[in-house]
Amino acid sequence: MASTTTSASRSQKSRRELARNFAASSLTGAVTMLATNWIDCLRIRWQAHGLSAPEQRTGLTAYLRGIARSEGVWHGLQKHALATNIVASTISMGTRIGLYPMARDLLGAKPDTGHQTALGRITSTAKMVTAGVGSGMCGYWVASPLFMVKVQLQSEAGVVDAASGLLTTGAAAGRAPTYKHGWGGVCKIVRERGPLALWSGAGWFTLRGGTFSGSQLAAYDGTKSLCIGKGWMADGPALHVAASVVASFSLSTAVMPLDNIITMFQASKILTNTSAAPAASTPLGTARLMYQQHGVPVFFRGWSAMFSRMLPTSVATFYIYEFVRSALGLNYLD
Repeated sequence: MASTTTSASRSQKSRRELARNFAASSLTGAVTMLATNWIDCLRIRWQAHGLSAPEQRTGLTAYLRGIARSEGVWHGLQKHALATNIVASTISMGTRIGLYPMARDLLGAKPDTGHQTALGRITSTAKMVTAGVGSGMCGYWVASPLFMVKVQLQSEAGVVDAASGLLTTGAAAGRAPTYKHGWGGVCKIVRERGPLALWSGAGWFTLRGGTFSGSQLAAYDGTKSLCIGKGWMADGPALHVAASVVASFSLSTAVMPLDNIITMFQASKILTNTSAAPAASTPLGTARLMYQQHGVPVFFRGWSAMFSRMLPTSVATFYIYEFVRSALGLNYLD
C-alpha cells in the first residue's frame, strides 16, 4: 500500500514538473519572439531578395539600412507576421523545451561529472541530441502551418500602395500580398485546398525543427554539464550565457541549409524574378536547383543574420527559461 502511494505521489510530482516546464518554455517563446521578430523578418527578406534579384544583391547591413530608411524598422520588419510568429514560437518552444528534460532523462543521458570517459561523453551527447531532435520535431510539426504562413508573409514583406493594393517594395513588388495576415493565410489555405494542406511541406519544417532543437539544446545542456563537471563554472546566470553562445553557433551552422531550402521553396511562387528564383514542386527539387544555380554557399546565405538573431535570442531564451523555472519552484536545467 505504501509503495502504491509513493508511486502515485511521484507520478503527480512528475506531472506538475512537466506542466511547469511547459509553462516556462512557452512564456520564453512568446517573450523572445516579441523582441526578435524584426531580425527574423530581416533574414527572410534578405534571403528572398538575394535569390530573386541577384544583380541587386547587397550586404546584410546595407540591406537593413535601406529598409530602415525607406520603410522604417516597424513597418518594414517588426510588424510582419509578428502575431503569427509569436504564436508559432510559443507552441514550438513550449513543446520542444518543455519535453526535452523528460526525453533526455528517459534516454539515460548522464551529466558530465568530470570523470566520464570520452566514450561516455560522446554517448551522453548523442542522447542529448536525440532528445532535442525528438522534442523539436514534435514542436515544429504542431506549429508548422503557422511557420509556413509566417515565411510567406515575411518573404513578400514590403510597402502596399493603398490605391492599387499592390506591393511597391520587397521581393514581390508589383503584386498583391498573398495573405493579409497570419489567420487570413490559414483560412485561405483551408478554404482553397483543405485542412490537410496546412501541413503541406511539414516534413521539412519538422526536420528543420528537429535539427534546430537538437543542435541548440544538446550544445547548451552539454556545455553546462561539462563546465559544471570540470569545475570551470558554477550553475548560474554566467554559465547560462556562456552555454547560450555555444548553442547559438551550433544551431546557426546546423540549421542554415534547411532554412534556406524552406525559405526558397515557400517564397519561390511570389518572387519577382522567376529565372533567378528556383521553383520546384518539392523542397528537395528546390535544393537541387539552388545548388545548380548558386553552388554550396547559397545554403549558408544568411548565416550572419541567423547568428545575429540567435545569439541574443538564445541568451534571452535560456536566461528567461532558467529564471522562470526557478520562479516556478524548479531547479535549473540539469
